Amino acid sequence: PLRNLRIWKDVYDYNPNMKFIYLVRRPIDRIISSYMHTYERGYTDLKIEEAIIKDRFYLDITRYYTQISPYIRQFGRERVLIIDFDDFISHRQSVIDKISEFLSIDVSEFADYEEAKSNVSVGGQKKHHKFDSLSVSQRTIRKFFPPLWEKITDNSSRAFSKKPVLSIEFQEMILNMLNLEIRELAILMNKDLSNWMVIKK
Repeated sequence: PLRNLRIWKDVYDYNPNMKFIYLVRRPIDRIISSYMHTYERGYTDLKIEEAIIKDRFYLDITRYYTQISPYIRQFGRERVLIIDFDDFISHRQSVIDKISEFLSIDVSEFADYEEAKSNVSVGGQKKHHKFDSLSVSQRTIRKFFPPLWEKITDNSSRAFSKKPVLSIEFQEMILNMLNLEIRELAILMNKDLSNWMVIKK
């Protein structure tokens, strides 16, 4: 919402019948994943715990209840479907069925969702953000000198071979700061989210 202070009202003005599908994830896992993305894309060079301390983005973007509640107030609870990422990974077809019912669409002819791959954050290689918008000379190199372009854009030095680990104390700090958010979201979803509060050792 910091990018548009009245985004939910603007969306409502555009279409008051809009429906929303909101995917939530265990906060510690989401923050680690977000850090890996921002590091690989070159937005930070800091270690994970230092990055979390210096950039409020990691915690703020994980405040699910704060983010989704204005949309619920504006559009109504029946127009917002909240999905737990773990359910989507573990029970993909049942979640797809729930989405199908929510959107009143038939997904029977869609791809086999059980074969779909989840988002992989380890072992891949993301493009550095400085190559998002290319200059004329960069586009020329990409078009006429592909091997040189591959070398220039190689970002393998920023790729992760394994996920970073947060200390127990740091996990406790994060969960203490997000405790109220998690409790309110659990009530909103009518779902037990106590596993979100488990510290990984």
